[in-house]
Amino acid sequence: MAMANERHTYAREHLQWAFEGAPSKASEYHLIDLTPDVSHGGFETLFGARQCAREKTLPAWDIFHGNLRVEYHDPR
Repeated sequence: MAMANERHTYAREHLQWAFEGAPSKASEYHLIDLTPDVSHGGFETLFGARQCAREKTLPAWDIFHGNLRVEYHDPR
């Protein structure tokens, strides 16, 4: 469980660094692929972020709305 918490902390920090200095709307949803900790950008809707995760067949992901994690998917 400690490894999972460390990975989520890293993903949150990565999201912050990835968008540092870039204009970001609080209304955007951000999809983070947890396997390589890669951001797939901002989406206008939660549905759009989920659809992107399915299309890219991501095995595990987080979706953030602003600084709030609204969805966590990791079946492992």
